[in-house]
Amino acid sequence: KLAKEQDKIEVPTLLKVIIQNVVEIARTSEYTDLKSGVSARLGISAYENLVSTVERRMLQSGEKKATARLTDLYGIIPSITGKVELVYEGEEEGPQVVATAFIQEAIEEAFDGYFLDPENIKSNDVDPYGVLRAYFQGGNTVELFNDMTTKEYKKALDKVKGFDQLIEEAEINNDHRHIYKELILNGLSSKQVLTRSVIANKVSYEDPLANMWDDLN
Repeated sequence: KLAKEQDKIEVPTLLKVIIQNVVEIARTSEYTDLKSGVSARLGISAYENLVSTVERRMLQSGEKKATARLTDLYGIIPSITGKVELVYEGEEEGPQVVATAFIQEAIEEAFDGYFLDPENIKSNDVDPYGVLRAYFQGGNTVELFNDMTTKEYKKALDKVKGFDQLIEEAEINNDHRHIYKELILNGLSSKQVLTRSVIANKVSYEDPLANMWDDLN
């Protein structure tokens, strides 16, 4: 069954790299019990769970074909918790918390591999994120639901101003530009340029001062 579903599901190379990052992070983390190690099947199990996550969305949306997204990576949490033995400190933090942290760190590594760290931009340099910052500072938000159709997902990302130049400068020339748009949003949230909120089946991005102004009004 999995093989048949994989014929319908495309997994971008970026997500395969992030899964590999997760495996490497798990193997060197202070929360991992290095004596027990990390199961050699972690990467395989994570990939299978990623595909299953996309399959569930296809069943909900009725789509016959789909491409894995960045948010689908949180579907691999059971693989991490089931294949990684944690030390006491990791168990205290909570297996799901640790697994989520592994995924987020892996995503951040991918972001740093393609895009400039906004913290390293000098005051006299042109800010490559200027247009994107202005879009969110204008009160705009992006909401990505787990069960969005491909059309809805792309529409939500395409309304954001400032992506195209960043992707072109990173020399990304493939058919998965929207995955990289999502990567930019996630990466900028990790750098505190944007605020990322995860509630139930939705991930939203906004300017970090947006809530402050709402509270004052």
